[in-house]
Amino acid sequence: MRTVSEALTAGITKEWMIPPSKFFMLLETVGGVDVELLSVDGRTVELAEGVESGYREKAEFENEKITRVKITSAVAQNIKWGYSARDVDNRKVTSTVAVVDGSVERVKSGIAYSKGLAHGAVVGRWSAVQMFNPSGSGKIAIVNQLGACPYTASGGINLHRYDTEFSTTASYAISKKAGNAADTVIKFRGEDFASSVGTLMQQSRALQDTMVKFLLSEPIILSPGTGICMVGNSANFGVLGNFQYYLEDEQ
Repeated sequence: MRTVSEALTAGITKEWMIPPSKFFMLLETVGGVDVELLSVDGRTVELAEGVESGYREKAEFENEKITRVKITSAVAQNIKWGYSARDVDNRKVTSTVAVVDGSVERVKSGIAYSKGLAHGAVVGRWSAVQMFNPSGSGKIAIVNQLGACPYTASGGINLHRYDTEFSTTASYAISKKAGNAADTVIKFRGEDFASSVGTLMQQSRALQDTMVKFLLSEPIILSPGTGICMVGNSANFGVLGNFQYYLEDEQ
C-alpha cells in the first residue's frame, strides 16, 4: 500500500491523481472528513461524509478503479490515507487520538478551586475545619485532593463526614485560574467542640507541622447539604487543612 500524508486547511478541498487503484483507506484522522472517490472515466465511485480513520472503499469492477481522490475537512487537521492496486482489506488500521487533559480544561473553565484553612488549639476541646456544600446550591463539589497538618503539636487528624454546617463565619476558596473570582458556593469554617464530630472516613498521624495527604483513589463528591471535616483525634491541638476541588451542575 502506498500512503499520502497531508495537512488539510479547513473548508478547502484537496485533490490527488493516483494510478488506477482497487483499494482506498483512511489511515489517520483527528476528526471527520468528506471523501469523494472518482473512477477512470470520471464517475463518482463513492461519496462519504464525516468519515474518520478506518474508513475504506474497494472497487468491485475494473471500470470502477479509483484514479482521483478528493478530501475536504471542516477543521484544519493532519491526515494520512493509502491506496493499492490490490485488495488489502485486512491490513492493520492505525489512528490518531486527540487527548485532552481534563484537569487543565477545568482550570481554564474557571470551575477548579483551592483552599487552606486552620483552627487553633483550644484547651479541652476538639478543633476542626469543615468544607460544606449548602442545601439548594445547585452544584456538586468533586474533591480530588485533601491534606492535613497538626500545627500546634504532633498527633492524629481524621477525615470525617459531617453534614451539619458549622456555625462560625464562612470563608471561600480561590480559583486555580489566576485572576478569576473566588468561589461563592462552597463554605469553609473552623470551629472547636466539646467532643469529636462526624463519622470517621480516614485516619492519619503526623509530627507537628508535617502535612499528610488523605488517600483518594476516587474523589469525594459533596451533594448539596453535605460536608466533610478534618478533626483532631484528641483535644488540645490545632488543625490545618488543604482542600482542592471543582464544581459541576447538580443533575
